[in-house]
Amino acid sequence: MNKSYSPILNSRSLEERIARSFLTLLLLALGVYSFMIGSITVSTISSKSMESDTHKTISELNNLELSYLKASESIDANYAYGHNFIDAKEMSFAKSNTSVAFNGKAQ
Repeated sequence: MNKSYSPILNSRSLEERIARSFLTLLLLALGVYSFMIGSITVSTISSKSMESDTHKTISELNNLELSYLKASESIDANYAYGHNFIDAKEMSFAKSNTSVAFNGKAQ
């Protein structure tokens, strides 16, 4: 009962393993590269979109500030009197001399 054993690492199977390992690593690197390129592209597009939205918002804010300044120039004493406002005879301020604290118990 003689059995012939082949060596565990013969040159042909070792070459095939190395070739498959390199091919697997190449495909893995290609997948990572594609993912990175896709991520960069999506990031750039969203950045451009946010930049455009920022410019639109700043422009709208500038227009609102301009309309506020135009409206504030038109308000004067005659405008206030026309809307039933009166001059204050004496300045009054509310002042409290007592302090109130919560003791932690509900009433």
